[in-house]
Amino acid sequence: MKVNLALGELPRPTAWEGPLPGDPYTGLLAVSPSVDYLERAWDDAKYGRTSEHPYIEAVFPTVLEPGIAPEGKHVALCFTQFGPYELRGTSWDAEREAYGRNVVRTLSEYIPGFDGAVEHMEVLAPPDIAR
Repeated sequence: MKVNLALGELPRPTAWEGPLPGDPYTGLLAVSPSVDYLERAWDDAKYGRTSEHPYIEAVFPTVLEPGIAPEGKHVALCFTQFGPYELRGTSWDAEREAYGRNVVRTLSEYIPGFDGAVEHMEVLAPPDIAR
């Protein structure tokens, strides 16, 4: 699944304290704190649910290519795992927005203020990506 975000700013991640050798946003930011975390993410999908604690790989291309967003703005492309093609007892149309908010909430645990920086969100569920 993929969550595309338009951001008004890039708050500083708490995982990087002290002096930085470079901008932490020039690489891949992965949220995967433990093997148990990943296993729980997979269990949710295995049983037809969206992941309550998704594995997230986020990239911020506007750090290196600022011209792809308005001046001073940024984008975040969040590739997430794991999501079933079909949800049990509900649909992606019903759950799409909540899943995107959950991804933003999860990133906000590691990047304080991230949720306040989000100006627009697009959530691509497995059926969207398959098209």
